[in-house]
Amino acid sequence: MNAIASPLDTLDTLYTAALKACTGLSMQQRIVAESRYCQSLEQQLGGPAGVAQAYLAWCTAAQSQVVAISTGTASLAHIWAEAAERAREDGLRDVDDHGAMFFEVRLS
Repeated sequence: MNAIASPLDTLDTLYTAALKACTGLSMQQRIVAESRYCQSLEQQLGGPAGVAQAYLAWCTAAQSQVVAISTGTASLAHIWAEAAERAREDGLRDVDDHGAMFFEVRLS
């Protein structure tokens, strides 16, 4: 008997995003916020590969001295910072009192 393959069986993610410090939210609210956050990032940065590339540039810039990174990396890190802030706003738009909540991004 052959098992029916789910699209999730072959899904290869380049990154994950998790909403943190969100103890007052239901699981459904958290999932919706995380989905909106990812959709916003991907729309702004050109898909999952663009998200991963920009996030990596931001991490590199954050861990390096300014003079040690290329202009391209610095520019992409700046783009990430702006995109991540907008994505946070998009992700949390229906959440009341989201003060300390943040999205943690991890590369796969």
